[in-house]
Amino acid sequence: SNDIEVLPSSITKLVNLHTLKLTCCSKLKELPTDIQKLVSLKHLDINSCSNLTHMPYGVGQLTSLQTLSLFVVSKDPIGSSKHCCGLAELNKLNDLRGKIEIKNLKLVKDAISETEATYLKEKQHLSDLSLSWNSRVDDVINAGDDENLLDGLQPPKNLRYLTVGRYGGVRFSIWLSSLKNLTELYIHFCKKCQHLPPLYQLPSLREISLWEMQSLEYISDLDITNEVSASSLTTFFPSLESLRLRECPNLKGWWKRDIVENDDATIMTSTSSWSHQYHQHMS
Repeated sequence: SNDIEVLPSSITKLVNLHTLKLTCCSKLKELPTDIQKLVSLKHLDINSCSNLTHMPYGVGQLTSLQTLSLFVVSKDPIGSSKHCCGLAELNKLNDLRGKIEIKNLKLVKDAISETEATYLKEKQHLSDLSLSWNSRVDDVINAGDDENLLDGLQPPKNLRYLTVGRYGGVRFSIWLSSLKNLTELYIHFCKKCQHLPPLYQLPSLREISLWEMQSLEYISDLDITNEVSASSLTTFFPSLESLRLRECPNLKGWWKRDIVENDDATIMTSTSSWSHQYHQHMS
């Protein structure tokens, strides 16, 4: 909670430093340009450093890092006079653990080449991931670029908490269905996203929050018969405690066709009735 805007460059002389904690330094704009000299650094806590403009080139050389709570994509070109780095700096930081927030993803210039790298998949100790594209003007969104970028940000399979905000793609990456240990899922302000990959494959989910998704018509693009049968309804989302749907005005139902039939029972739910009840509640 310090008002400092720039750290003194002499801090990079502390070659035995293990922890640099800058939590809530809301006026901090940049980190030292020679940060790679902090060869012993294990914990770089920059949580709530809301004015940080970029990550310095060389942070990817700190391969002992276990804590990197925030990664800020820069509006300036990689390697510019500010010594900005790109997402590729994350590639070798495979000892990261706990939580990381990656923000300003709207500024990634070349999503196709950027996603040739595997940024997060090998980071087996990560438990909490937040991906934010931040505020943007809708008419300049390139949905394909956002989709390619999200594909390249595939997290490790043991992730427990996932937040995605202001993503501009129409489809959501299929890797979501592989996160078997996921307990909390928050997808907010993704105005073009029309449906999600199958969530029924995530047995540990306790909380689902979908907020301000104007284009969302069906939570699942599959028929109900692809996800559940009459005999397995008791195990559908066995861990779910909280389901929040907010400002999803075009939501018609969970499935496009939600009828299950077998020899013992026929289960029918009315999509139109579900939608009518939902809109009554929201009004």
